[in-house]
Amino acid sequence: MSTVGFLILGFLDISVMLYLVLKIFRWPYKYHYQACIVIASVCSIESYVTRFVLHISEIDLLIQIITIMLLMRALMQVSLYYSLIISTIGALSYSIVVFAVFTILDLLNVVASSDASNNAGLSISMVQAIGQLTGLLIAYFLHKINAGFSFISVPPHDAKRRFSKQEKYQITINTIGILIIASTTNLVISYGGFGVTIIMAIEAVALVCLLLIAYKRDVRV
Repeated sequence: MSTVGFLILGFLDISVMLYLVLKIFRWPYKYHYQACIVIASVCSIESYVTRFVLHISEIDLLIQIITIMLLMRALMQVSLYYSLIISTIGALSYSIVVFAVFTILDLLNVVASSDASNNAGLSISMVQAIGQLTGLLIAYFLHKINAGFSFISVPPHDAKRRFSKQEKYQITINTIGILIIASTTNLVISYGGFGVTIIMAIEAVALVCLLLIAYKRDVRV
């Protein structure tokens, strides 16, 4: 895959993930699309450098999540606490979508299990493209049925606020979610398609826990 192709697909990956998570939290995308474009561009370049220049693809996802958190704070004035929640749920949700697409294509013999450990290639590009379309369809469906959470207000947020005991608990859970996401690359590299199955199971459990916490917060509002 050419450098331009990788950058474009990487940009689209992050763009779809951001669009999906904004719909999950019922934020109007039209007010944040410029910030999303910048975030997606930076993450796409970061991913290329991490994978093909520095050759440390194992920590690419972790760096992307941290980058999204910091840029959401800088560009959208989202508090770091909320950006942690949003970026973790967004990354987990979109990862599960992409891994589900890969698993289905693998069962249909469209891709091979060994493709899961590749950084680029025709099979990976196909998985990315279908994953992006699936993510957009899910986001559109959430929008049409008016589903999602509303306990996180639309930014700007107050950066100088103290965390409650429950918020500290959720920060811990989200940090665990980030560590799970960060470890997924190693599993894919080590076990290929079997690693994808393990990842889907672990990330699904983590995502359900986070969504349950978000639901309880939403009910209290």
